Amino acid sequence: MNLLTRLTVLATATAATLPVVLSADPGSAHATAKALPDLTALSVTADRTTVAEGGLINVRHRVANRGKARAAASTTRFYLTRDVAGSQAARKVSTSNPRSAPADILLIGSRAMPRLKPRAKSKTASVGVGVPVGTAPGVYRLLACADDRGVVREKTEYDDCTPAPTAIRVTAAPGTDSMQMPSYADTSPWLPTEQLSLVSIRSMCRRTVPAQAMTPATAIARLKAALTAAGGRDVLARLARSGLTDDAAEAQQLATQGLLRSSPGLALAGLLRAHDLEPRIGNHLINAAAVAVGMGRPNEALALLDGAVPLDLRRGAMGINPQYDALVVRGEALVMTGRPTLARPLFQAVRVAEPRLSEADAGLATVEACSGKDALAARYVRRSRQRDQRPKPAAEDPTKPEPTRPAPDLDLSHGRSTQLRPVTVPDTPSDGVFLAPTYQAIDQGFQGEVQATLDQSDQLQARLDGTDDLLTQAERDRRDAIIADSAMALDTPQLDDLEQRLTTKIKLMAGLRDEFFGGPGHEQDATVLQLSNESVEACRGVPDSESCYQQTMTSKCRPALSRAHAQWRGLLGEAHSVGEEYVALASRRVSAYASNLADDAAHDLALLQVTELERITYSRIVAAAMVFTGLEKTWAQTCVIEPDPAPEPEIPGVPKPASEGPCPELLRTTTFTLELGVSKLKVNCDKITQSFSQDAIPWLSSFQDLTWDLRTGQFTAFAGAKGQVKIGGFLDLSFKSGIYLTSDGHGGIKDVGWRVGPSARVTQGIADYLVKKDEIDISFLAPFRTTP
Repeated sequence: MNLLTRLTVLATATAATLPVVLSADPGSAHATAKALPDLTALSVTADRTTVAEGGLINVRHRVANRGKARAAASTTRFYLTRDVAGSQAARKVSTSNPRSAPADILLIGSRAMPRLKPRAKSKTASVGVGVPVGTAPGVYRLLACADDRGVVREKTEYDDCTPAPTAIRVTAAPGTDSMQMPSYADTSPWLPTEQLSLVSIRSMCRRTVPAQAMTPATAIARLKAALTAAGGRDVLARLARSGLTDDAAEAQQLATQGLLRSSPGLALAGLLRAHDLEPRIGNHLINAAAVAVGMGRPNEALALLDGAVPLDLRRGAMGINPQYDALVVRGEALVMTGRPTLARPLFQAVRVAEPRLSEADAGLATVEACSGKDALAARYVRRSRQRDQRPKPAAEDPTKPEPTRPAPDLDLSHGRSTQLRPVTVPDTPSDGVFLAPTYQAIDQGFQGEVQATLDQSDQLQARLDGTDDLLTQAERDRRDAIIADSAMALDTPQLDDLEQRLTTKIKLMAGLRDEFFGGPGHEQDATVLQLSNESVEACRGVPDSESCYQQTMTSKCRPALSRAHAQWRGLLGEAHSVGEEYVALASRRVSAYASNLADDAAHDLALLQVTELERITYSRIVAAAMVFTGLEKTWAQTCVIEPDPAPEPEIPGVPKPASEGPCPELLRTTTFTLELGVSKLKVNCDKITQSFSQDAIPWLSSFQDLTWDLRTGQFTAFAGAKGQVKIGGFLDLSFKSGIYLTSDGHGGIKDVGWRVGPSARVTQGIADYLVKKDEIDISFLAPFRTTP
């Protein structure tokens, strides 16, 4: 891009929903006088009927002074117009000097006209003028306009222009008809109408600035006064002495930097400085008007645009005719001054002439929102989010389907799945009672995870903010759009279905819980309440009714809870499986978008969504487990833990079996563990155990356990292999498997067989819980034993 790097586009993009600019009140710019000159063009013809953008037209013409006074030297300039009558009407009501028709296209080149006596005519001459690059293809009429810099005070100011009798067709330059301008927000999706918020757009209809006519000189003086008020009385002088604005090109570059750094004051100062250095170039005032609109100064913007009318224009950035930029800014300022109906035709003209200026679509969105046409306004908003040069009609037809947007230039093939943390499913109510504190501890830890995620998000956002100045606006737009799209990637029917299935499983668990223990809707018919009532009735009149009730309630409640627990356990496992599928799919979609972010901070910020989603999913499952097992713990004495067996009655004449004997005196107060390399010795009042272990591979080792039960004299040897696997840093799975041999305490063999001992532990913070430990013995001698 050249040094004009779309200053207008950048400025208007920041105020994309702040439609803007000027309209002139009817009336004459000069009071009429009896002896005044009156200039007009005559005999206008062109040497061709077809010309490509950037091409030349030779225009033959002459100028006449139909007034009663001598006309000073002036300048004749030339335009293309699509509507001669509309052009003449616009010039009649214009308040700029010279009178202007905003939709006409100023051609490059002019003719200096000498002084003309009253009733005199100039010589016929031919002038070569250029069609600006970026002029929209189409059929036009040529206009020759006398005194088009407005230096002669005339009797009638709006009749200076005369059309050529034949039309001219403008064609696209060879090779440019196939060029496509990529979308400037190529990752932003076209949101459906119901997801668009038009509140901020409609607010512009209510927060208008009263229209106030002023001259360009007054507007420039006011803007400079605003800059000095903000930056100090000598701020403009310091800028001129800084060495950064020694010529107009440097001043424009400084203005561009101001826009990129979100400093409209610096941008405006640079553009006004450029105008001071090149007062005959209108681009500086057009760009300054765009910045003024963004600063909420639409009246000044309109005056600056009027001031640009008599000036020469340089080629705009990207080949866009700067006159189209001026139309967009003028339309925006008109909306800001409460005149959206006057702005509509300007935006529509730009939409046809230069579809790349999607700011016109944003302006039309505001115009339609101010008219209460939200659906049409939303359609224009979606259009404004893509910049290309495909032809557009003057206005959107809401009865026709919207065009399909090109697919974003993103590689979505690198998605990766994240696993949902495992949850230990208690097999029995007893396991549930044991695991209840574990679920509670995990649940309490979620708040710390939330805060850690928030802190990390703040840190990553701060890193992004700190590098914004190193990126272009397009790079920032793309980065932010990808992050937004990664969040929207979760809005799919498949993910919605999985989330609904998970919700259903959790609701079923809650219903099962309430049905058994009591809850909303089950206050009177809960299972435990019914069983309690039945137990009360069964024990009514029994001498020891309390003991009877406890035994009866236990005998009823334990099997009932076991059945309910089995149903609940199945639902918990199913919920976790659905949650795993949901997290895996969601993380693949989010990470596929995140993989397109080159910045580490942006990539990690997008992936924090996966962290949060996994936590929320896991916390819902843990909460369901915590509540159910918490109730099992509350009812443990009645419905879970087996009661102590009743003492056997004494039979007269039959002695009680001998006890295992007292703890030996020597070991009564002795308890210790001794590590001896591959051997570990444990000693306490009940038994002495010595273990031998030797690693085979990282997770598997051989072992020998020798145990001497001091009370019974029984000796056990257990030898084989054991292994251990840790999952996620908090679940520890292990097993032992091997041959065991047990003596009978009298020198004989009591049993020989195969023993398998699986176990599982859960670690939460500093707490360690034994979740499962079973030792299953398969006796080799059992088939040969007989009952005495």
